[in-house]
Amino acid sequence: MLRSALFAAVSALSLSLTSALETFDRKLIFQPPSNYTDPRVLYPRTVQLTDGRLLAIWENYSPEPPLVWHPIYESTDGGLSWGEVGRVTDQVNGWGLRYQPFLYELRQDFGGFPAGTVLAASNSIPTDLSQTRIDVYASRDRGRTWEFVSHVASGGRAIPNNEETPVWEPMIIIYEDELILYYADQRSAEHGQEISHQTTKDLRSWSDVVIDISEPRYTDRPGMPYVAKLPKGDYIYAYEWGGADILTPYTFPLYYRIAADPRRFADAEPLYINATNRNPVPGGAFPISSPVVVWSPVGGCHGSIIVSSGSKDLYINTEGGAPDAWLAYTVPEDAAYTRHIRVMEEDPDFLLIMGAGKLPPSTTNKVTVSMVKISDLLKQTKMPLIGLPHSPQLPFNMFPMPTPASHLQSDPMTLPQPTQWPVPQPESEPSRITADKSQEQARVQTMLEELRDVRREVSSLSFKLETGFVNTHALLYNLNAAIANFASQIHR
Repeated sequence: MLRSALFAAVSALSLSLTSALETFDRKLIFQPPSNYTDPRVLYPRTVQLTDGRLLAIWENYSPEPPLVWHPIYESTDGGLSWGEVGRVTDQVNGWGLRYQPFLYELRQDFGGFPAGTVLAASNSIPTDLSQTRIDVYASRDRGRTWEFVSHVASGGRAIPNNEETPVWEPMIIIYEDELILYYADQRSAEHGQEISHQTTKDLRSWSDVVIDISEPRYTDRPGMPYVAKLPKGDYIYAYEWGGADILTPYTFPLYYRIAADPRRFADAEPLYINATNRNPVPGGAFPISSPVVVWSPVGGCHGSIIVSSGSKDLYINTEGGAPDAWLAYTVPEDAAYTRHIRVMEEDPDFLLIMGAGKLPPSTTNKVTVSMVKISDLLKQTKMPLIGLPHSPQLPFNMFPMPTPASHLQSDPMTLPQPTQWPVPQPESEPSRITADKSQEQARVQTMLEELRDVRREVSSLSFKLETGFVNTHALLYNLNAAIANFASQIHR
């Protein structure tokens, strides 16, 4: 315990001595050679060590032989420059480390490894893709050298089709005295894909498999789990849900769950992400595939939950995860398959975004990184005034959707459409009347803002309730209508 406390104190001092962060756009980290196989690079992940330095890892499609490995790149200047410092190689299977790496730094002594040890989880897969195995490696020297620690889960062919049995996409956190490793799991005969986790207290032996998410339809494919801690001690669990009913044709919208215990997400309510400031009525915008979620204290009393997906936008929620409070924000880093995002520890207003291109076919992939300020992103746009179709979220067949599944019927209720406000035209009125009108407009605008505040409070309340969503939705509907009525008075 004393060793861990001293380590934390020294680390905090190191962070305080690091140079000031700055924003930048799409800096090149690695340009793969032309002889790399398609897609050349993919699936980046980062970790910030307690001394402030950054490490990065990704899928490396180098020609074989030799067996593929994961490169380790380092930055000591806040992401401005990078250089290779190590490689994680397969030391036990003779297959290579091929897919879906993940980095994690131990912040306390754990399993015989000292605080400051860096863990790398990876999917070890042979060249013929005939097997999958999630393995864990450890580095005691900040990524320079690596040692094999343990096997976690093994599966069949590395082909993402139903009736195959691979395991995919490991992700690590520590909770209390256990390390949890989450992964996508296709080994069930009753489900195309589920999400599972296993735990360990010594990094050598692992618990039995625990199913976090399993849907009744065989063709549904929840996957790509990612977990972040929220300020009050809860955890948010983001994942994609292939085949979810909220969109057709078959695609992978992003869902999330919030739970006090990150081992019990199976008991939490599934909620989907829908950005209400993109195409605000009737459907908004749904982020698709490859989620990564983080939290920053920037953004108000609840801070900001930030999600990256397969699109260029980031999706941010400043209302503690309330399902109707997601907004989309444009960032300079290009769209990529499972971009990684990281809140910088020395200044949580700064967000690192790393991408490595798209799924194959793609021979132009490269690893790039951008740094943005969250406070700047939040200035881009505001919540639209009315027409929030998911305030709060209801069962799919209780309100209209842009592309409802054919076997579900939408409710005939029509939500209020956004008011198209006319541009005020000059009028030849006496100055006194003009002044009176301006005062009236100001009064109505004040009332309008008060109504918006009430609606936000109701939305927040609905998120906290376990029942009563339908009644709350009706109240929100009436509030929206009232707001529309008041808004129309402003330009009379």
